[in-house]
Amino acid sequence: MQGLLVYMAWVPGLTGIGALPPFTPKPFTSAVRVKSTARVELGVWHTALPARGYNATYTKEERSAAAERCRAVLYLHGNAETRSKQGWKLGWYHTHAKADVVTMDYRGFGDSTCSTEAFRACLTERGLYEDAYSVFEWMTNSTKDGGLGIPHGCIVLHGHSLGAAVATRVAGVLSSQGKAPAGVILESGFTSMLEVMRVAWMSPLAYLPDGFGDFFVSVMDKPARLQHTFMHSTFIKKVSSPVLLLHGEKDVTVPAEMSSELFKARVAVSDGEAVCEDGDGKGAPCTDLLSLPEADHSDVMTQYDSQNKVLEFTTKVWALKGKAR
Repeated sequence: MQGLLVYMAWVPGLTGIGALPPFTPKPFTSAVRVKSTARVELGVWHTALPARGYNATYTKEERSAAAERCRAVLYLHGNAETRSKQGWKLGWYHTHAKADVVTMDYRGFGDSTCSTEAFRACLTERGLYEDAYSVFEWMTNSTKDGGLGIPHGCIVLHGHSLGAAVATRVAGVLSSQGKAPAGVILESGFTSMLEVMRVAWMSPLAYLPDGFGDFFVSVMDKPARLQHTFMHSTFIKKVSSPVLLLHGEKDVTVPAEMSSELFKARVAVSDGEAVCEDGDGKGAPCTDLLSLPEADHSDVMTQYDSQNKVLEFTTKVWALKGKAR
């Protein structure tokens, strides 16, 4: 029951909002199937360069070119969505950042399958992390093995809402393995699932009298009771890549204060370090936060200021990683 409420993967199918279209989007997205753990198969789109037409099939040479460009984005969507809900971001990154963009559906979302192993739940927190990690590995695997061959330091992770927590966790694991991505963009991120349950407008806890919500949180703050914790404020401390946080001040789903808390947690662990430097003394901000007064939960990236900030951030991190290759 918790999984149904946390992930809401059933919403696009029930409402038709954000459901996968019968064909991949025009004009330049190719559809790929990527294997994850527990016999799960993921639906993935790759917005490749050059744009060669509707539902194009790219040659091995064109796939290899993605590694040479060293400008790639892995976009991770939020709950109650599929990879098509904010698919316009693929085209935006492709057009304005000149990047190869990959997006995916987690297990149980869109056309991604659930595990075929007996007695295994479809949607789990760990499963989402494993799915995103599997797609990242596919992007970095050699073209001989069916991947894109993109160096890990050429990939920016961009996560929205639930996807922000997934991006942070995966980036933390990759950092511990010496495979940190070029950068991490966290859009409308939250501190933990329990905190979202306490304050979000859609949660009944937000309307309880003072003290009752805090009491419920204290009761539920046990691993055996809350199975999907998404401790974003803990994960972010383990990321060695530069991090950009974006949040709309009119967000009533995830309050903007949560990105401020993530920023504080990140700065505290880096001792307030402002810049991640390379050998030339040039760098990108280790941690940066942009609050947008007119944005809500889902339209952060439609804002002029956020688009400029993302372009500035990605240009810097890709330039640094390109030199380091």
